[in-house]
Amino acid sequence: MSDWKVVEGKPSSKKALYIIILLLACGIGYGVYSFTSGPKLAAPTKSQKTLPASVVGAYTKTVTLKNGEQATIVPVTMSQKHFDDMKVIHRDPSCTAMMTAGKPWPIESIRNNQILYAYSWETFHDLKKAGADKTEPFTLGFLIYDKDGKLMGNGGIQKIKDLPDELFFNTLPHARRKGVAYAVGKHSQAFYDQHFGKRTTGVQVLPGNAASESLVKKLGFKPILDKDGQHKLKYHPRYNRSYALYERGPSA
Repeated sequence: MSDWKVVEGKPSSKKALYIIILLLACGIGYGVYSFTSGPKLAAPTKSQKTLPASVVGAYTKTVTLKNGEQATIVPVTMSQKHFDDMKVIHRDPSCTAMMTAGKPWPIESIRNNQILYAYSWETFHDLKKAGADKTEPFTLGFLIYDKDGKLMGNGGIQKIKDLPDELFFNTLPHARRKGVAYAVGKHSQAFYDQHFGKRTTGVQVLPGNAASESLVKKLGFKPILDKDGQHKLKYHPRYNRSYALYERGPSA
């Protein structure tokens, strides 16, 4: 005999309650399973819409170039514009010739770099808003624009394995000889000192790049010498390229 008692086509109240409890249990069980086996996503503390704007507002800086023109240094966010601007720099042959690989970046690598900068900025900004005076260093990237909003180059700070945290900078051809790299390099170093504390920082320069050698010395970096008094080089086996190492001490 059926356990169901049918009244006007509906199960009894006890059976209905049992079904509801069973469904809830199944739902909770599935939710737990999804949470424990699915990808772990950090709960957002702010809306995706307002956070990039708050980062840009907090850390954008206006600087004066050596010709007296104003330029704006802006943190990298996940905006499409910032991706497009990074693509311009990392696909420009004259810029990428000085980078580790020595050739234009694949699109996927540019996107990954943007993600690293953007989420590092968001994490750093959250820590500062929580009251952290100084934090451990982050890899943080800036874009720099002229007074009309035209892209001039980029720069920032990056973590390097087995080497001091490093400053980097790139200037597009049309913006060279205006002091763009010096401005973003000086800003990046001052930002590092303020927020991460005075520590040794470094720069890697392709040997023979006289302009960059002159620039890093102007920023206070000195050549690292080996035991024989020769300029120490960092070899990148993947690309078969070596870079001269410079460093700037905490007291510089």
